[in-house]
Amino acid sequence: AAKNAAAGSSAALPAKAHAAAAAGGSDTPTKILFVEDNFVNLKVGLAMLRKVGYSDVKVAHDGLEALQLLKDEPRGAFGFDLVLMDLNMPNMGGIEAVQEIRRLWPGAIEMRQDAWAVGKLRVIAVSADALESTKSECKNTGFAGWLPKPFRMGDLSGQIRAQMEDRDRDSD
Repeated sequence: AAKNAAAGSSAALPAKAHAAAAAGGSDTPTKILFVEDNFVNLKVGLAMLRKVGYSDVKVAHDGLEALQLLKDEPRGAFGFDLVLMDLNMPNMGGIEAVQEIRRLWPGAIEMRQDAWAVGKLRVIAVSADALESTKSECKNTGFAGWLPKPFRMGDLSGQIRAQMEDRDRDSD
């Protein structure tokens, strides 16, 4: 019941200094969609995001719910900066969700041959699966990066910061 209560809602994260929360030096906070079906992983991940200063976080428990949140956003996938996407979830997994994001919002994710994707929306695969074949599939699907579970706070904040700095550099 608690899991469903948070579905699609903004996580209750106290806002630290917005300048500190903004990756890449932007004046606006980074808007994150955290897609995770495991309640404990979700709770730990949200606590880590809060601790490193990210306050604008929406939560989905599977790929279908994530797509619905993106559809409800006035700017769609362009209304978020980053998605932390679990790969193995009920209803729709992360790989299928990224394929749908690319289909529904062309241009949000820019594919590169044999490299992690770039573009306005950065989707980071979050998975305990450490197989190179899974990483390769994520790269070829449109993910921008990889964060292995269980992740540490420094890895999480470093991946987000690197993605936002890279995105800001690409848009200059």
